[in-house]
Amino acid sequence: LHMPLFPHIEEAWTKRDHPNMTFLFYEEMQKDLCSVIDKVSKALGKEYTNEQKKKLAEHLNFENMKKSSTLKYGKEDKDTEIKFMRKGLERGDPGEARRVAALTAGTRTE
Repeated sequence: LHMPLFPHIEEAWTKRDHPNMTFLFYEEMQKDLCSVIDKVSKALGKEYTNEQKKKLAEHLNFENMKKSSTLKYGKEDKDTEIKFMRKGLERGDPGEARRVAALTAGTRTE
């Protein structure tokens, strides 16, 4: 199965101004998660109190998610060989994910 990742992203990017399209960037989430929560809330037509946003930001914080035994970040599922968290994201390095994507573009996946 060939994954045409970049053409897919380019197609979506041309529709970035459509009211039903919202782009999120890992770098933005690392820099200002609260603003990203506001952006997603607006896109979904939801309103949250400051306390709810604070709890959500705490729950979505990369370090807290990494520690969660429920999510098993960076660990392989026993039933599959696919890692849930990719290289770069395991360390919280947004630039590494971009480098890995560039290296794997055009490769085949099983």
